[in-house]
Amino acid sequence: MKKIILSIAIACISGLTAHAQLNGDGFYRIQNVNTGRYMTLADRHSRGANAHTTNVDAGAIATRKKWSDIESDPGSIFYIKKVNSAEYNIISQGIDMHQLINYYIRIESKNGGASYKFWQTDSGTKLYLSDENSSYAGSDSSYVRTKGSDTRDWKVIPLNNSGANYIGITPLVKAKNGKYYATYLAGFPFKLQSSGMRALVISAINNNSGNAYYQEISGDIPANTPVLIECSSDNAKNNLIMPLTSTSNSVTAKNYLNGVFFCLGDWISQHFNYTEFDASSMRVLGINADGDLVFNNSSKYMSSVYVYDGKIDAYFTGIPHNSAYLPTTAKTPTELKVEDFATGISPVITDQDANKSGDIYTMTGVKVRKNATSTEGLPQGIYIFKGKKIVVK
Repeated sequence: MKKIILSIAIACISGLTAHAQLNGDGFYRIQNVNTGRYMTLADRHSRGANAHTTNVDAGAIATRKKWSDIESDPGSIFYIKKVNSAEYNIISQGIDMHQLINYYIRIESKNGGASYKFWQTDSGTKLYLSDENSSYAGSDSSYVRTKGSDTRDWKVIPLNNSGANYIGITPLVKAKNGKYYATYLAGFPFKLQSSGMRALVISAINNNSGNAYYQEISGDIPANTPVLIECSSDNAKNNLIMPLTSTSNSVTAKNYLNGVFFCLGDWISQHFNYTEFDASSMRVLGINADGDLVFNNSSKYMSSVYVYDGKIDAYFTGIPHNSAYLPTTAKTPTELKVEDFATGISPVITDQDANKSGDIYTMTGVKVRKNATSTEGLPQGIYIFKGKKIVVK
């Protein structure tokens, strides 16, 4: 029973907007008919069900009303796949519900697909997902539960980047080069759809010169890959991305970015899942006084997380959900200026012993020589050798 309920609690991940319906396997958002709030997977944990009350802990699914909280959130995008005549598998934030809990979800259509109910059966009782409409919860945010018949109906809306139900990148900062930037992490592979966009990884850090070097990803961005996104607009509608079911593309360059999926502190549902920001060991995206793009130790763009579980009553500063940071060492300066890996002048400083042999890589991450002691004999070009950028003429 615990697993069945967990399937309901986490598997209710699906659709959004108003005038469409469940029309086959694909990416969707889900919006509650009564409250207008959208589902978003904000945690990967559940305490299961209460056997006596048949109440289900579904607080892993947060609900948000403001479109600005949803338009860039990959947790609000759900892939729904029909597995038989009555059951569906649902995937979000890289979590396959059936693999996780061994159960599928049932979706019941109302009024020809105008709305839907999500449910599973326990001991002969139907358990429906509803939106918590407690007086303690604000009108703009809440969470999913299995009590309350007035908020059981949900709109299931196919993702449509040419319409109102799009997903795009909301930039965090604007650099003096006129471009906009944000770090991003999605559980699905995706491609950049709008013009003027680039996906970058931080492939090297020079503690000596205070630089973080980026390399561009060509083609699709694989699932679970934290990236730095460059945009030409400050409007998510103009920075569209297209979720994919799969990709054969892979990132060969080293990527120092660490991704964070969740940043949740909900004292009502008692769900807490966040990565606390540590200025001594993390660098996050920002802009310096000169307008340069940097990774620094400022908490300016971090999220506030309130935790109260009867024992802890405190605020924490967390890394925003579905974003990324750079882990650092004691030698890392407080600010790392972001530069193009291909044009950077300074060699990359690492902790490798200069007297040891090492592998040699091209700029795209392809290994061209193993356990080498020099670059002698290599064709003309730029290589990475023992953590340093070497030019062979």
